[in-house]
Amino acid sequence: MSNFISNMMPLPQGVAGQSAVASPASTVDVLRFPQVVCTQLDQPFERDDIRNDAHMSGDDFRPRYPSAPALIWRLNEVFGHLWSDEIVNIWNTEDGRQVLVHCRLSIPIVVAGQVIHITKDGVGMAFLKLAPNGQGFVNYGYDVKAAHTDGLRKAATNTDHR
Repeated sequence: MSNFISNMMPLPQGVAGQSAVASPASTVDVLRFPQVVCTQLDQPFERDDIRNDAHMSGDDFRPRYPSAPALIWRLNEVFGHLWSDEIVNIWNTEDGRQVLVHCRLSIPIVVAGQVIHITKDGVGMAFLKLAPNGQGFVNYGYDVKAAHTDGLRKAATNTDHR
C-alpha cells in the first residue's frame, strides 16, 4: 500500500512537505507529526459537532466527543483521503448485551523520503438491540457499525501527536 500511495497519490500539504522529527539521543526514533499538522489537528470542533455520551444519565459524568462526521471531515481535511481504518476484531460481551469492535486507524507520513503509517487503536462499544420476541437482534450490522464508529473516534481522539 505504501508504494501505491507514494507512486499514485501525493500526500497532503504539511505531511509530504515535512519529515517527522526524531530524537537523536534515542536508539529508537519516535515519530511526531510536523507542527503544521499538529496545529490543524488541535483546532477546536464547532459546538454543533460535539456530542455527549447518551448512555450516561442523571448527574453522572457525561463524556463529550466530536461527532463521527466531524471527525471524518477533520481527518480528510488534515490527511486528505489517504488515512484508513480497519476492524481488527469484533466480539460480544459474555452477557450478550454489548458488541465491542477493535478499530485501527492508519495515517501515512513521509520520513526520510519513505511513506510509513502511524497506527492508533481504539475499542468501541454499542449496546445490542434485541428483537422484541427475544430471538436474535434487531439489526446486528447497525450495532457493529455504531461500535466501529465509536472505536474510530477513540483511536483518532486519543492520539498523542506531539
